[in-house]
Amino acid sequence: MYLNFLTRNILVMLNKISYWLLTIILILPTGSCRKFVEVDPPVNELVRPSVFKDNSTANAAQLVIYTQMTQALSYTYLSLVPGILSDELVDFTRENAKIELYTNGVLRNNSTVAETWATFYKLIYEANAMIEGLNSSTEITNEVKKQITGEALFIRSFLYFYLVNFFDDIPYIDRTEYVGNAVLGRTNTNVIYDNIVKDLISAKDLLNEKYVNGDGTTVTEERLRPNKAVVTAFLARVYLYLKKYDEAIKLSSDVLANSNYVLEPSFDNVFLKNSKEAIWQLSCGNFFNTFEGFIYVLYSYPGFASMNRRLVNAFSSNDLRRLNWIGVFTEGVDTFYYPYKYKIQYSETVSEYVMVLRLSEQYLIRSEAKANLNDVEGALSDLNIIRNRAGLGDTLITLKDQILNAILEERRKELFTEWGHRWLDLKRTGKLDEVMPKVTSEKGGSWQSFKALMPIPQDEIMKNRNLTQNDGY
Repeated sequence: MYLNFLTRNILVMLNKISYWLLTIILILPTGSCRKFVEVDPPVNELVRPSVFKDNSTANAAQLVIYTQMTQALSYTYLSLVPGILSDELVDFTRENAKIELYTNGVLRNNSTVAETWATFYKLIYEANAMIEGLNSSTEITNEVKKQITGEALFIRSFLYFYLVNFFDDIPYIDRTEYVGNAVLGRTNTNVIYDNIVKDLISAKDLLNEKYVNGDGTTVTEERLRPNKAVVTAFLARVYLYLKKYDEAIKLSSDVLANSNYVLEPSFDNVFLKNSKEAIWQLSCGNFFNTFEGFIYVLYSYPGFASMNRRLVNAFSSNDLRRLNWIGVFTEGVDTFYYPYKYKIQYSETVSEYVMVLRLSEQYLIRSEAKANLNDVEGALSDLNIIRNRAGLGDTLITLKDQILNAILEERRKELFTEWGHRWLDLKRTGKLDEVMPKVTSEKGGSWQSFKALMPIPQDEIMKNRNLTQNDGY
């Protein structure tokens, strides 16, 4: 029997309370998250000289950026938002801004879009401040200076990659000079990608082969600070997006040949901290293992979001990812499916980290690049490695277009709700106009091609006359 009207409204109210509780937690001091070092970070002083007086404060300042990324980007702007935009998630937040995203009816003044823009540019500003401060410092050791500079260059590239894919041409800011930055116009996407690649190549040269701890030099098993392999893996993705397939194959092959990374045979182990499949993870321990676990694991209706039935039905019944990564919650006769990659909703025992980059993506990158270069045998070999781990047999298709479609479908099932892959995959492969009209109609909206991009926040345009709006908005 369906829940009655009163009960549903009580649950909606409780959901909103939970949402605001999470919001309050996120704005508490960053000490609630796992620390690498005991030195307190210089809060709101990233551009001041005191940050660059010694190795400890410089390291602590860089680690603040990772805490901020964990607290905002991983679960909201790069999981929940693209998930409800696409065919992955059903929104239960009951927020007007999220409803607009879910129905693909985003307005220019959408608060979530504005928050996305502001959060990314805030983090870019902090990365720029780190680069500038380290460059001018004479008190940081060369080893630590190289490590943190490489990390900051990587983070800046990582952030711009997502901004340019969400908004297309955007202001490219690589300095902290406020007055000039405030009036910058939009930079061509190709120029931004050139800068992304340049920064990643520089970062790769600067970073260590090994992962380092909070002091920036001590080798650790924790995979929480970027190293050469992290940059290599991300650059492979960037080259795939740029359709530079030879380069993508070379870099993904470098990562796949690295014995430090192997596919976890058990799906229960993939998202654990320091998983052998992990290339880069983020941590926010103590009460939350991950915010993804907090918002997605359903113990009561309505929660924050559930999985779109289209996605659930894409999995065959014998797919081990369906059995291990999709949870089921039943309320009366209502059944809800939810992402269950992260098993822990909250616990003081830390056993899960947020997965940012992992090895399976590299197999799929190389498979797609090989398919585009007509290497059918190589493409199928990599694709079947991912399928076989999921308990599925080899695919029997042999035509290029069929293989590319099969890879896209495999990415859908392997990488769902991870860092916006599905939305960006549909966009970069030209499939949005094929998939989204029916999906959007089912969600209560109507699809138009211009909605592949988000609007430039109206407040930003009001503050900066050199900014122009995306077509359609």
